[in-house]
Amino acid sequence: MTGIFYVFAPAMTGNYDKALTSHNQVFLNPLMFYLLLKFFSEKNARYMMAAIGVSFVFAPNFALTSAPAFFAFYPLAMGFLLLYTRFVIRRRIPWKWLLAAGPVFVGVQAFHLLPQIINLIEPGSFTNTRVFDRASIMHEGVRYFTAILPLASVARNIFLTPVAPFVFIIGFLLTKGSRALVLTAGFYVMVLYLYSAKITGIGVELYKQLFYLPGFSMFRNFIGQWPFVYTFFYALLFGLAAYEVLQRLKPKFAVMLVVVAVGVWTAGAWHFLKGETINAIHRQ
Repeated sequence: MTGIFYVFAPAMTGNYDKALTSHNQVFLNPLMFYLLLKFFSEKNARYMMAAIGVSFVFAPNFALTSAPAFFAFYPLAMGFLLLYTRFVIRRRIPWKWLLAAGPVFVGVQAFHLLPQIINLIEPGSFTNTRVFDRASIMHEGVRYFTAILPLASVARNIFLTPVAPFVFIIGFLLTKGSRALVLTAGFYVMVLYLYSAKITGIGVELYKQLFYLPGFSMFRNFIGQWPFVYTFFYALLFGLAAYEVLQRLKPKFAVMLVVVAVGVWTAGAWHFLKGETINAIHRQ
């Protein structure tokens, strides 16, 4: 049920003619998350090697043009997995394997990373200016962010699917706030802020100050850069809470609830299933 919701969420089924490369995130983010989760939980290096192999096959998603998508998902995903391993399943973090995997990943991606790194550190280059020049950050980052701020909607993001917030609450009450739910909810709230931005005046001002961190200006289009990550953690939290609810229902009622939910989400994504979103002339 959660997988159907994730795939058919609005962020996943729209904008295909403008974001064909970045839409690999729809399956790439959960696939990489799963492989890394298995690596942390089982301490099996094969899962890490598989993740590195997948990153090579989809190298454009780890290149400069996909930097916003990469830095939006992977730092949060790694942070979640480290905390989950240490405090939820209470296992040691395999730091030696992580340190060994880092150079391997860089080596596999070196054919495109090295030119990008050179361009980044070269004074006066386009990338160097966009990342480190304060005037460029103000013009390209803060002003653009301010211009699209009226499009932000916290309520619309929370009620991405109407029943989910109630499932969250019931799941917390049933489990009395399990460690897994609390950790996932914490990351969900964090991404909700990054995706919505317009959460009180203080929240807006804080977001503006984040632009002066080198590279954060890549998130000036916050409504375009965070939806994949937001939907992932939304679905993860929904899945954990829904599991707690469904296992306490009688089987026939649980099946009925799943069928109705999947039917509603499928109907909402009918334009996607018909191919209307990809049968279009690409803008470039």
